[in-house]
Amino acid sequence: MDAVLRPQEKRRSPMGDAYAHLARLAGAALGGGPAVSRRTELFRALPDEPMKWLLTTFPTYFQNAAGEKVPLAAHHEEFWAWLWGLRPGVAQRTFISIWSRGGGKSTSIELGAAVAGYFGLRRYVLYVSATQKQADDHVANVASVFEGLGVERAINRYGFSRGWNINRLRTADGFTLDAIGLDAALRGVRIDESRPDGIWLDELDEELDTPETIDKKTEILTRKILPTGDSALSVVGVQNLPNKDGIFAQLVDGRAEFVMDRYVSGPHPALADLPEQDWYVQEEVEGRKRFAVVGGTPVWEGQNLAACTALLNLIGPKAFEIECLHRVQRLQGTVFHREWFGLVDDWPRGAPCVRYWDFAATDEPGSGRRRQTKDPDWTVGLLVALWRGQCWVLDMQRVRATPERVQDLVRQTAALDGRPVAIWLEEEGGASGKAVTAHYRTHVLAGYTVRTWHSTGSKGERAKPVSSAAEAGNVFLVRADWNETFLDEVSKFGLVGVHDDIVDALSGAHYALTLGQTLLPNDFSLAPALQGMTQAGMETRAQHAVLLPQMAALWGVEFEEVA
Repeated sequence: MDAVLRPQEKRRSPMGDAYAHLARLAGAALGGGPAVSRRTELFRALPDEPMKWLLTTFPTYFQNAAGEKVPLAAHHEEFWAWLWGLRPGVAQRTFISIWSRGGGKSTSIELGAAVAGYFGLRRYVLYVSATQKQADDHVANVASVFEGLGVERAINRYGFSRGWNINRLRTADGFTLDAIGLDAALRGVRIDESRPDGIWLDELDEELDTPETIDKKTEILTRKILPTGDSALSVVGVQNLPNKDGIFAQLVDGRAEFVMDRYVSGPHPALADLPEQDWYVQEEVEGRKRFAVVGGTPVWEGQNLAACTALLNLIGPKAFEIECLHRVQRLQGTVFHREWFGLVDDWPRGAPCVRYWDFAATDEPGSGRRRQTKDPDWTVGLLVALWRGQCWVLDMQRVRATPERVQDLVRQTAALDGRPVAIWLEEEGGASGKAVTAHYRTHVLAGYTVRTWHSTGSKGERAKPVSSAAEAGNVFLVRADWNETFLDEVSKFGLVGVHDDIVDALSGAHYALTLGQTLLPNDFSLAPALQGMTQAGMETRAQHAVLLPQMAALWGVEFEEVA
């Protein structure tokens, strides 16, 4: 009713509102800065004991599944101290906190938005998430809290709601909450005439975000969302760390060059004092295998050891480490790092090249069985050049296909590479492996130089020589669409559930070009060392190369040239 009894404001045209908004943006661009906030009055008086009011008003939010009261953890209290410290028209320092999955992240920040709007601590809040659907869901939860508090919706002079839908809430008191998805913000954030004095960040990062996706999200946040705030803008964000390079990871470790006034709380793991290794065991209970946590101290009674154990058995150890312990280093392997591989536009023409094929695992011919897996291996063929101790990855073919289609791809790729390029094939153990490579020699690649490698040792051991070369700055990628796929897989090599087909092909190609010889230590680059190589020295190396076919047998390599 309050909205109906207020004096009617002079009606403005949409075009006039647009011009006014453009004028504000122009003023900010010319140094005018954000609009001065004039929102200095509370909607309701704050309770004498804010936390007592919160716990009494929302008792179920602070109970476990059995209905027992659960005290707040220290990081929960820190968040609420920040929120109760808000005052209308006054900017509060940015608060960023990292909590575990299952630690009450979204529940707390949603309830915080409702409390801020109920008392008038903020007038206009943007609730920002990675997707519009996520943001809409959060705003819907806030709407439920408002309805439980008896907050009336804003209505127009005709008695209709002025905004109480899936992505916007407007209360009769004058509070507005908008749901903003970073995916929808690509088309431009629509900001009402008033400017936000609060931005809530929740679920911005996703596990599968690529560097390009993270950069795009960051640009939208910093260029389209944060600049819309007024002088009292206060930003809060609570999340876990699903991505080692995500926005929140950068806010925590200092890489983020925005909201520089931020205070970072955490990361707060679900269990404290856990060792890096051997923190869980697998045991058998009543004939069923299950995981059990060894040691550790829960940081919150609402996520006690029993709850952590249940979640561990639900999502598995790797996911638990990332989602609940914030061990984002588990998202990158230790054998290769992305930054070791330089991106170049060209390569030394005339350098010797090999095309190495790592075939996806297949069943025995005639077995009649199909390989059953949701994430099968890839067949990968890398074209790699070697010149003066440095490698250039020139091309990558990567496919999941039937054996017949793979043969067609190998045949077509060989024709495009040309006959000077030697083709190496990984030979699996047993008679079937020899049969496959023999078939390729005589039927698929007749007329080409074909060599096979019957690899021995672990994949990690075979990757060490090329890893050393990459760390020394001696492996380059020619710019192409496949670069990101290559870098993403090799940087995660060794992690559970990550494909290793590209690494196998890279290790094989490097082996083929160097016959397993590690030329220089890890911390030494070949480029400056070989600048002054004499012609005589090059001739000596060429003479040594003549002996390579004889040396091949010593390394378990079958050497054959087919005319």
